[in-house]
Amino acid sequence: MRWDLLGIVAGLGALLHLGFAHQEVVGWGPAFVRRAAGAWMRDPGADDAHVAWARPLAFNMGAYNLVLAVGLAWTAVADPGVAPALGRYFAFWLLAAAAAAAAAAWTKVWPAAALQGSLGLLLGLAALAR
Repeated sequence: MRWDLLGIVAGLGALLHLGFAHQEVVGWGPAFVRRAAGAWMRDPGADDAHVAWARPLAFNMGAYNLVLAVGLAWTAVADPGVAPALGRYFAFWLLAAAAAAAAAAWTKVWPAAALQGSLGLLLGLAALAR
């Protein structure tokens, strides 16, 4: 891993997205949903069956986050001549994920919206600064 701003941000992003993927693919369940999206469980009619119903959707998002984790890890270790282009590319997709996270904000999953957007902006700025 390179120890410049771009490498550090990309590496941190890779670790975060690996964690997201794990939770969405392996750790999805009522306990996780209460912790990550507590507002969902406070809505009238919300119960464990709704969490189970959303499991295939969570798995899909987990696969997407795993792809982002791999790309961000690649950015973190890439040759300095290639890393800024990769950083801009994955910053775009993180910002696209933040746009999707706007839907998460609408459904009251504030941390997902804030983290995806912040990481995308920071990665984009770090890539442009190179």
